[in-house]
Amino acid sequence: MSKIFTNFKYSLSENRYLYVISTITFLLIYLATFTKGYGYFIDEFYYIACANNPAFGYVDHPPLAPLLLTVFQFLFGSSLYTIRILPALAETAAVFYTGILVKEIGGNKFAQFIAACSVAAMPVTIAFGTFYSMNAFEPLLAVLLLLVTVRMIKSENSKLWIQVGIIMGLGMMNKHTFGVFIIALLLTLILSGKWKLLFSKWFVIGGAIGLFIFLPNIIWQILNDFPSLEFYRNISVDKNVYTPPIDFAIGQVMYMSPSTAPIWLAGTFYFLFSKQF
Repeated sequence: MSKIFTNFKYSLSENRYLYVISTITFLLIYLATFTKGYGYFIDEFYYIACANNPAFGYVDHPPLAPLLLTVFQFLFGSSLYTIRILPALAETAAVFYTGILVKEIGGNKFAQFIAACSVAAMPVTIAFGTFYSMNAFEPLLAVLLLLVTVRMIKSENSKLWIQVGIIMGLGMMNKHTFGVFIIALLLTLILSGKWKLLFSKWFVIGGAIGLFIFLPNIIWQILNDFPSLEFYRNISVDKNVYTPPIDFAIGQVMYMSPSTAPIWLAGTFYFLFSKQF
């Protein structure tokens, strides 16, 4: 207990700016729940219904978010003020670990501050944090996956594939499109010359762990004739509107806020062209 307290005290001292930003982010997001005139968001009724009928899969999403809500409802109930704690905490944690990620890649305290504030200021962060859905957990899982991967690259400790595999498995259990992020990350390791990390028994073990975590949903899909594939195919044809690439790119800038564009554009070019990185 003494060691835990000491480590927390050190973390509090070392990352005090991040704790402040994260706390403010949580308050701004969660206190919006008390705005008069607004009740449950329509999707929240659906997630509550899914949570009341726990399963290893659902037609339009994997089971992680509903199962978390099943446990949370059992412990604390399903009031509006209760279920919105989880998405607010998830987005808050994403803000905090963004700062930690920046620290891992060599950023000073000012860089951590700017990065954390940028994520906190994104409209999509605020939106995902103010109602319960699987979307609330995706940014956190993505940041954690990047963080552990960076630590593995720096330390050349292939055993960290175990942690990577766990996060990948949870990411897939949260949202199937997380697989696109996983593929992009693996391709990046290959193209950036870090492919040797893939030739390790720990990569196989980590992959097996991730697959094992995701396996219940795979089995559910097989037993039910892959309903999610049919759902995704139908919405791509009958629901979603085609968005030209330029409009899509503009939409991403708007989701992340134009005010943050100079920051992430500068970071992108720096990583692409800096000899050091």
